[in-house]
Amino acid sequence: MALQVNGVIIRRRDLFAATYFCIAFACVFVFCGGVIILVSAGNMTREKNVKLYNTAVDEWSSHERQHFQNMSISVAATRADGKQGEAVLSSNTSIAQLDPTALEFSPYDRFYFFLNSSQAGYLFPSPIPFEESENITFVFRLDHLTAAGPTSTSLDIKLPLFEKRQVHNEGEGVCKKIAGGLWEKPSKLCTTYWYLSSLCLKVKEVNVSEHWAFSDLHGGIGCGIPDWTPAVYTQINVTEDQVTHKRYTQPIVLSNFKTTVRYEKDPFVVAVFITGRSLNFGASTSVKLCIGSGMIVLAVAVMYYPVIFFWSIFKNPYSAIGPSFRLEKRGSQRTIMEDEWWE
Repeated sequence: MALQVNGVIIRRRDLFAATYFCIAFACVFVFCGGVIILVSAGNMTREKNVKLYNTAVDEWSSHERQHFQNMSISVAATRADGKQGEAVLSSNTSIAQLDPTALEFSPYDRFYFFLNSSQAGYLFPSPIPFEESENITFVFRLDHLTAAGPTSTSLDIKLPLFEKRQVHNEGEGVCKKIAGGLWEKPSKLCTTYWYLSSLCLKVKEVNVSEHWAFSDLHGGIGCGIPDWTPAVYTQINVTEDQVTHKRYTQPIVLSNFKTTVRYEKDPFVVAVFITGRSLNFGASTSVKLCIGSGMIVLAVAVMYYPVIFFWSIFKNPYSAIGPSFRLEKRGSQRTIMEDEWWE
């Protein structure tokens, strides 16, 4: 039958045609997606990346770990006002494996330096008031025992203890509720405040002098998570006086400050770089082949019905679905009239 919507008569065949067209359109996308997945399976991306990672694990286990292990690291943090804190970094030596369920990943004995919870208060356990211009200087002392004798290297890095970030925002509600910031109506800026909450650095050995330096491998001296910058900042809750518009922040306690130092040849650093910081090596070739083939078979099977429908219309436009109906208005009455595929 036909439907009348706002005076327009829609035939049953047209409804079928629209439905089958949408199905066919979706099948084309599924088919193309399956082809793309099959093509990507030929690249063997996961297998190549796993091989690179396992090579890094073999080098680490054979000599790199032992070389990095012959070291002790201490850090001193100094604020602009001269206040200073100092601590010795501990080492983590537990066994690591990226994915215990995936047998292709080689396990290894991890080793990196960090500050444990009992030492984390070296950066002044008392609360620190927010100051935009406040900076803090970290000086790392690396004492390394080599075959030629002990060597000592000092590396320093200066970072802002607090950050004020301003971005153009869509509105006051988005700024306050989603971004957690303060809205500045005239300039349409959303202001947020952040404090330094953790520090992760990677180091390398300078072969000529047998000393050490910060490693900028992969684009920065950080460890790769969330990016290759060494500092991680956490947002501060800020309140604003509605009358004076003065802003207040709670004093920051750095008792949970995290400090980590890794070797640039650490398998974890290699994995972060290979996977683009996601630590996800992706699907294997066999899985991609199964998924791609399944999508193609599904698309071809479902496409059968739209093809038959449109082919029947192409061959005989007047016998595809059966008779159509139309509405005719005669005076105050509406009569359903049967008609054979009128145009």
